[in-house]
This record gives sequence, structure tokens and C-alpha cells, in this order.
Amino acid sequence: MKLVFAGTKMGRQYVQQLLKCGEKVIVSTATEYGASLYEPHENLIINNKKMNYEEMIAFIQDKNIDEIIDTTHPYAVQVTENMIKCAKNLKIPYRVIERDSFIEKKGAKGLILAHSYEEACNLLIEKEGNILLAIGSNNIQAFQKILKNRIYIRVLPTSQVLEKCENLGFTPKNIIAMQGPFSYEMNRAIIQEHAIKYLVTKDSGTSGGVEEKVQSALDMGVDVIMIPRRSF
Repeated sequence: MKLVFAGTKMGRQYVQQLLKCGEKVIVSTATEYGASLYEPHENLIINNKKMNYEEMIAFIQDKNIDEIIDTTHPYAVQVTENMIKCAKNLKIPYRVIERDSFIEKKGAKGLILAHSYEEACNLLIEKEGNILLAIGSNNIQAFQKILKNRIYIRVLPTSQVLEKCENLGFTPKNIIAMQGPFSYEMNRAIIQEHAIKYLVTKDSGTSGGVEEKVQSALDMGVDVIMIPRRSF
């Protein structure tokens, strides 16, 4: 039985490939929403509960897992570290299927690189103009020092995410709750609608819509601050 940790479209596509090959797969997602994106299959079991290291060890042993496959988001650092530790301690294979890197593929020309969310925040504190945070919801708290009316956050439209945004002081006016990835044209429309001057993004890979996001911003004269991988 293979255990696939999946949190991206690429992960779902990889799981489908395994199923077509006749493999029996357990998929572990971080949310119920992520689990809901999978079609029922006789060889597929879905776990939608987050697991810490101890829970992961117990789960792997209980399900007789013989291989761990990591197709999580490139910035899901803690879960990846736990997977590697589990594989090592239980002496089973660990394999990572990683998205390509925008910076490695396209380079960093025209980008401002910040090596942490806090550094990105500090770069923006003294600036003027609206900011679009397109980094997901996990780290938006790092930008608390910036006036909320300057920041627009683009996040998944789930109740858990929206509750977090509101608890951090963001009003509905500044929350763009939409499911990505987004086209070049959609990114341009959002930037224009909210008079965005600065875009903060991660190097989530070209398959995650980063290329369209970055190019639309640069074409509209928006400063792009990117947080490279392994910098958070």
C-alpha cells in the first residue's frame, strides 16, 4: 500500500496515474476540501486529518504502508520533514514528486527576493500603495505590522480560512476568496480592480499558476516580491 501526501493538482494527477497502474493508494490531505477533490475509486482510501509525527508513525504502521510519496506543496516544510523522519525510522522508501521551480526555470530578473515572510513585510512597511498577498493563508499573520486597509489577501474560500482572516483583522472588503490557479487575464483584472502596487508570492512552481501571476504583475508595473523555496 502506497501512502501519498497530496495537497496540489499535481498530486491528484499523480494519484490518478498510480490508480491506472493498479496500485492501491491511501491519500492524505490536510483538509476536507482537499479530500473532496478525489473521485471515488475501489483502490483509493482518503485520510483528511492532519497528522503530527507520532500520528503519522502510527498511521503508517496500522495501514501497512510500504512506500511514502510526497507530492505536497513545496512550502509544506513540517509535513515533509515528518515524512522523511518516518521513512527513515520505519525503513521504508520515501519519494518526492516536486513541482518545478519558477526561479530555476525563468530566473529572478525583475523580481525582489525576500528570504522570509517577515523580510517581505519589512520591505513593504515604508512603501505606499496597495499590496496583494498571494501566498495562501498559512503565513498572512507575518504581515500584521502593515495597515490592513493596504492589504488584499487571495485565499481559498473555505470557512476555516475565512475565519482565520477575519480573526487577524481583515475585513471582507480586503479578502479575495477564490479557488486558483488563475489565468493571466484574471490576475490582471484583480490587480487593476484593487489598484495593486506590490505583489507578494511564493515560488510555488509554474504548474501552480505562478508564471501567469508574476507576468501579469510585471506587465502592469507592479513590484513582485517572491519568497524562494527553502527560505521560510
